[in-house]
Amino acid sequence: MRHFASSGFESLAFDLPGYGRSHKNARGWTIPQCSENILQALDQLAIDRFHLLGGHLSASIAVEMALTAPKRIAHLALDGLLNLAEDEWRNLLHRFRGMSPMMDRNGAFRSFAFDMVVSTLQEWNPEFVLSDSTLPQVYDLLNDYLEMGLDPIRDFVEPQSDTTDDAYDLAGALSRLRVPTLVLSADSEPLRAGFQRSLDAIRGSDGHVFPGLHPLVSDRSGEYVEAIAAHFAKRGSRRYR
Repeated sequence: MRHFASSGFESLAFDLPGYGRSHKNARGWTIPQCSENILQALDQLAIDRFHLLGGHLSASIAVEMALTAPKRIAHLALDGLLNLAEDEWRNLLHRFRGMSPMMDRNGAFRSFAFDMVVSTLQEWNPEFVLSDSTLPQVYDLLNDYLEMGLDPIRDFVEPQSDTTDDAYDLAGALSRLRVPTLVLSADSEPLRAGFQRSLDAIRGSDGHVFPGLHPLVSDRSGEYVEAIAAHFAKRGSRRYR
């Protein structure tokens, strides 16, 4: 956010329901519900038109916001879209198979959160090794992870088989976008497999692939913001909040 400010953009960041320091009774929240909530929050803040950046789950929510209120969004930036085929999802999640905070005889629940965070760091950086020098990174992420609360964590790693909610059709939603869009990825980013597919689905979109690791996990926030800010400033648009 400091880098965006240096580029002339005021930034607002929302905790999604069930994430960060938001309320924890948001089980089963859908992407359209999250989109509606954020648009309502922007109404309350009297912000009519804006640029929009979303990553991973937030990228799907940003897509839904752009479909719901396209005239309010000057430019859209989508980082790490969850636009993977079934086999690609299996390859992505193999590292986390069997992990669960559920109490059982094997006692894995005692170290679940720590092990989950280490596996996440290894997913994002194949060269990550747990050591005295990297232990602070584990605890930084562990603090954020535990703030989710037990119920949302369980909902993610132990999805209920009897759910009646349909999965969000991200691929179909991308094909309907009509907002100037930048699609982002990185060479070693875990969701890289869906990058070109997403870029092809969005009419007139631009793409940018960062070399090596994703900038947000390799101390290159300035490089990350530079690419996005250049997109936001394109085509003679005012710089909206």
